Amino acid sequence: MKRKNRLYAVIALCLVLVLAVAALVTIGTAPDIAQTRSLQTETPEATSSGASASAPSDAPSPSPEGTTPPERTPTPVPTAQPEPTAKPAAAPTAAPTPAPTPDPAPNAETVKLSIRCPLALASAELDDAIRAVLPEGGVILAETEIELEAGESVWNLLQRVCRENGVALEADWTPAYNTAYVRGIGHLYEFDCGRGSGWIYRVNGAVPNVGCSSCTLQPGDTVEWLYTCDFGNDL
Repeated sequence: MKRKNRLYAVIALCLVLVLAVAALVTIGTAPDIAQTRSLQTETPEATSSGASASAPSDAPSPSPEGTTPPERTPTPVPTAQPEPTAKPAAAPTAAPTPAPTPDPAPNAETVKLSIRCPLALASAELDDAIRAVLPEGGVILAETEIELEAGESVWNLLQRVCRENGVALEADWTPAYNTAYVRGIGHLYEFDCGRGSGWIYRVNGAVPNVGCSSCTLQPGDTVEWLYTCDFGNDL
């Protein structure tokens, strides 16, 4: 009987010890369980606000009441200085090339020629229609210095000058004298001022005794073609 009582006492003591240990274990783990439940049931807003509160902020801390926070001075941005523009190099100026000096021409052999009809304008027998086309003063060609071609005759010279100056010229060839006979110059013809009128020529102030085709000119000669109204007696 005593052994049973002791056995029951031991079992009861063990039960008490087990209950005591269980109680201690329960008391030690209770705060952790409460904290875990609190974190699981925490709202998203609270979590984010908590995170915001814990994160460092760059915003300036509020100044005490009655004081103005100092203004931030902006850091000046360095301005890039423009690079100096290089001046364009001046183009080399080419020295002007002097114009070549023409070689002096050799002294040309020249003669002088003039064509005049003042006596025709003074003649009462001249038709008014012809008078109207004649130049004032009767000067068809003023005295002009002309380069003489080799072997040129009075007739050759007259032809060339009239052609170059646009002067009308009309002549007939006379085989008997082997020369040209000038009938009209500048629209003024033989017999326009009477029976003894027509064109004659002089060389150096004298009337040659040959036809104009046979009279060869020399350098320096002066040739005149003149209109006469009296077979040359009025010249």
